[in-house]
Amino acid sequence: MIQKEIEVGDATSGEVYVLPVSLGQERFWRLDRLNPGNPTWNVPVRFRLQGALDPTILERAFNEIILRHETLRTTVAIAAGQAVQVIKPSLNIEVPVIDLRHIEKTVRDGEIDRLSLQEARWRFDLTTGPLFRVSLLRVDDNEHVLLVTPHHVVADYWSIGLISKELGALYEAYARGARSSLPDLTVQYGDYAVWQRQQADGAVVQGELAYWKTQLEHLPLLEFPTDHPRASGPTYDATITSVLLPVELTDAIREVANREGATFFNTMLAALSIVLRQYSAQTDFGIATQVAGRSNVDLEPLIGLFINTVILRMDLSGDPTVSQLIARVQEVGSQAIAHQHVRFEQLLKDLRPDDYPSHHTLFRTNFICQRDPVKPLEFAGIKLTVIPSKSQGALYDLNVFLVLRNEGWRLACEYNTDLFEASTITRLLGDYRKTLESIAQNLHQPISRLPRLRDVPQPLSSGAHAA
Repeated sequence: MIQKEIEVGDATSGEVYVLPVSLGQERFWRLDRLNPGNPTWNVPVRFRLQGALDPTILERAFNEIILRHETLRTTVAIAAGQAVQVIKPSLNIEVPVIDLRHIEKTVRDGEIDRLSLQEARWRFDLTTGPLFRVSLLRVDDNEHVLLVTPHHVVADYWSIGLISKELGALYEAYARGARSSLPDLTVQYGDYAVWQRQQADGAVVQGELAYWKTQLEHLPLLEFPTDHPRASGPTYDATITSVLLPVELTDAIREVANREGATFFNTMLAALSIVLRQYSAQTDFGIATQVAGRSNVDLEPLIGLFINTVILRMDLSGDPTVSQLIARVQEVGSQAIAHQHVRFEQLLKDLRPDDYPSHHTLFRTNFICQRDPVKPLEFAGIKLTVIPSKSQGALYDLNVFLVLRNEGWRLACEYNTDLFEASTITRLLGDYRKTLESIAQNLHQPISRLPRLRDVPQPLSSGAHAA
C-alpha cells in the first residue's frame, strides 16, 4: 500500500485536523504496513436485535455516534515522515440491509455466519477509510443481526460497549422524536494521543519502564507444542472453540481465590500456568493480558484504542504448592497493575527493537478473564444481545479467554489453525477444566502431585522463526 503524504494545511487534503497518532495506533499502523489490509487487526462484533426495528433510525444513530467521536472519522497518513491522525470534520456512513428472509431457515444460520465472517475479515485501507463499518442482516420480520466492525486503530473492545450503549440511547430518543440526551464529551481521542506522548518521557513512565525491563529480562518464550511446523512467514488464519464452565466449578474457584486473598483472574491464570507447564515442561514463561488503559475518568466514555498489553511472568520453579503458586501469580499481577502506565509499545521498542512492531519473540499466548463489557440492552421495544463473534484472524498462537455472560463463565480459545488442530484445542480446554477441578480440592499439594494430564503432546520442532 502506498502511504499518503500530506502536509498540515495542505488544501488538497481538505479541511481536516492533523494530530499525532497514539503509541498504540502507531504500532497497528506499522503492522498494517507489513501486511496491508490484514483483517487480524479488526474488532468485529455482532448483535441480535429483536423487535420492530427501523433501519433508518438505526443509521441515523450510528452517524450521530460518528459525529460525537472523532476517532471514528480518523484515517492515518504520513506528515513530515511521521504517521499522523487525519480527522475529518464530518462523516456519514450507510448501513446496508441484507434481507435473508427468503432463505430457508435450515440454511439461514449458515448464511448469517458466512456474511459475519466476510464482514469480520474486511480489509480496511488505513489511508482512505472509513475505518468503521456497520451492516444489518434481516433474518425475520422482527429479528435482525447487526454487524459492527471497526479497525483496532480507532477502537478497542471496551469501545464496543460504549457504541452499543450510545446506540440504545440515541435510537430510543430518535424513535420518540426527541433529540440526543447524551452528555457532551469533554475530550477527544486526539487529546489523549498528545497527552500520552508527552507523558512517555516523564519520570513516572520511565521509572516504570525500568521495572519492566528488569522483570522481563531473559524471559524465555513459551514453547507450546504445535501440531504443524511454523511457516517461513507469519500466518493469521484462526477460529474459536469454546465451552461453558459449570457454575459450581467457577463458584468453587472464586471461594479458593477469596480464601487465598487473590483475585479470580489471578487464580484462573495460576491454573492455566499449571496446564502450560505440563504441555511445555517449562517453569518460566510469559503470558500476556490486557488492561483497560483508561486511567483518567474523562477517558472512560471515549471510543478509541486505549487497551494496553502487560506481560505476566509465570514462575513455577521449586515445585510450589497450588496455594504458593496463586500467591506468586497474585504478586506478579499486582505489580503489573502498579506499573501499567508504560505502554507496551514503548517496552517492545526497548526490549525487541529489531522485532518491533511484532510481539512474537516476547510472547505468543494471551489470557483474558473479564465480565463482558457489552451488556444486553432494551430500547424502544428492541432487545439487543451479543452473539459470539467470528474470528477475524490470529492475534496470538493461543488466546485463552473467559467471559462472564448471563449463563455463566464461557471458556474459549482463539487459535492459529495453521499451527493447531481443533482436537488439540478441545483437549487443552478440557485439561484446563480438569486442572480447575483439581486445584479446588488440592490447594496445599505441590503442583507436581496434581493429577497428570493424559496424552499431553510432545513439542514439535518448528525452526527458529517466530511468526
